[in-house]
Formats: sequence, structure tokens, C-alpha cells
Amino acid sequence: HYGRGRQLTPRQRMLQRLVPGAMQEHVAKRSDDDFTPTARSGHCAVSVGDGRVFVFGGWIGHGEYTDDAFFIDSERGTCTAATFVGTPPTCRAQSTMISYQEPGSLSLCAFLFGGVAGRGRLGDTYILRFARNSSVVNCKRVKFEGEAPTPRSGHTAVLMSPTKVLVFGGFDVAYRHDMYIFDLTAKQESRVTWARGVMPNQRSGHTA
Repeated sequence: HYGRGRQLTPRQRMLQRLVPGAMQEHVAKRSDDDFTPTARSGHCAVSVGDGRVFVFGGWIGHGEYTDDAFFIDSERGTCTAATFVGTPPTCRAQSTMISYQEPGSLSLCAFLFGGVAGRGRLGDTYILRFARNSSVVNCKRVKFEGEAPTPRSGHTAVLMSPTKVLVFGGFDVAYRHDMYIFDLTAKQESRVTWARGVMPNQRSGHTA
């Protein structure tokens, strides 16, 4: 957990009594720029390559979704709110976010697709750009051309080449086992046809 004033769980208190100082490494330090994130699930996170992890969105309970974002610095043990510039993603959970290196640039980027907010699934795509040791995130909603996947949540995404993302499965109005490729350079999207072998069953909430 993060910040001062948070209570340890019974299991953590027992561990603290048995091994004094055992929980210290799990408590992030605070500075004037730090904040305590709201408890959540269904959020997404990527490493931004400078010892920090960027966390976005999620479900915070009572039917509420969030669009807040923050950086966790694993080396300094701090948590800092992100500042968006441009068009940031809207509130959502169960989306996918993949980090990649932009060709010809030192910038590390992230590709975000889909998710769920309320009763509706989302099919929008965003490119986020990070700067080293900065809390500013440049955001842009991107339109891809081609055969697009249906709006969905609970899918998975992997970086299959430096600039291509493979998206599989998820849930729209039913469970899916289709696959799509997003070309981040050409801004093209296409459906992948299963050629042979055993096709995975429809699914959501899986890992890849």
C-alpha cells in the first residue's frame, strides 16, 4: 500500500511482529508531490523504462470507473500523480496497454485499447508518450484504418514486433476468440485468420 496513515492488514501485523521491519519495504515514502491512489481493480500498468511503472484507470467500486493515472517509482518508493496533455483516455477498466519504443525516437510510448465503463464496452485507441523522470504524459486518440475489432473488455494484447500489437479475445456482447493486429506505424488494423491447428476457445479475463 502507499502513504502514511494506512493500516496494516492482520496478516501484515502478524508478519511485522514475527519479523520486525519486514513490512517497511512495502510502504512507499511520501513527498509533497505524492498521493495515495484509490483502491481499484481492472486497471492497466506498463513500465516506462526509468524505474517507474505507469498505472491507469480501473474500477473503484459502487459502479464507478476512474481515469486517474500515476507513476510508482520502485527505486525511490514514491507514487506521483500523472499530468495529461492532449486527449487522455476516458474512465474505464479491463483495457489493455502495451509499451513500445517509437522508431527513430528515444521516447517510450504506450498503446491503449478498449475496456469497459458502466454498461458499455469501448473500442477506442490511444497513444501515450512518456518522458524520462517526468510526470507529464502526452496523449492522443488515434484512428486506425482497416477491419476493426468490436468494442470489448477483458481481452489481451502483446507486442509481436517493434511496432505491431496483437489483440486476442475478450467480451463484447459475447465471449470472443478472434485476433487483430494493430500496426502502430502505418495506423492500420486487420483481422487475423486462423489457418490451421486447434483454435483457442472464446474467453475473457485471460493472460498472454
